Amino acid sequence: MPQIFAVPAERVLPFEKAENFRQLGGYPAADGRRVRCGLLYRSGALADAVCTPHDRALLESLGLRVVCDFRSAFERGYKPDPELPGVVRQDIAAIRDSGGGDVNFDIASFFTMTADQLAEVLHQVQSSYAALPFNNPAYRGMFAHLLNGDAPLLFHCTAGKDRTGVAAALILLALGVSREDVMEDYLLTNPCRAVTRAALREKFAARFGSSDPRRDQIVEVFTGVTAESLQLALDAVDRAYPTFEAYLEDQYGIDAAALGRLRQMYLE
Repeated sequence: MPQIFAVPAERVLPFEKAENFRQLGGYPAADGRRVRCGLLYRSGALADAVCTPHDRALLESLGLRVVCDFRSAFERGYKPDPELPGVVRQDIAAIRDSGGGDVNFDIASFFTMTADQLAEVLHQVQSSYAALPFNNPAYRGMFAHLLNGDAPLLFHCTAGKDRTGVAAALILLALGVSREDVMEDYLLTNPCRAVTRAALREKFAARFGSSDPRRDQIVEVFTGVTAESLQLALDAVDRAYPTFEAYLEDQYGIDAAALGRLRQMYLE
């Protein structure tokens, strides 16, 4: 079962429709400093953040300079981001298959799968965590924007939990946030998506029956996160590099001087 934490009000923005729209500011970080508020944002599909006048006004009030969209071309076409004048877009899929193509997350295809096939999908989602931190052009572009001072910056995927969750973890670790706080931030997806979780359970119970294991499998794929998943990503980095700093330099070209600049910009 996904782990649940209380949702701190200062982390979650008060959107009426958009779930899991959060900011990374406030966490204790390197040298006794804290992550600056109002510069780093994470979310799910951005179209959900303009469903009401209140939400559109709130989104526009953030003063975003860059939006990094980690979704596949299929996902972007199915649910396009809203037009935000003056905002630079980075549309690069964060997950690709072995041939370099986009990996699509199409919920409709899940309805025709057997329980064993869905279990394999869950396994693939978890396994992708070990690959996300490496040779990832979406994350490389995101860090390039951060080093260039292109903030406020928002990064997102469809649910704001897997591709976005790993990206948030890497940013926070680069800023010197403890792994305990990084994990807590990651797991906040569970309470943030509680409404969607309940709605999907009800919807899929009507389709499959409440005793069909496929119901909970699909709900888990689309709404939940577990500590074990993020740990797969962190363990993969630990196995590949002697330090997290070595990882940052090799994967993103962030040497000691660049890391100092990054922390100067995003810590206070």
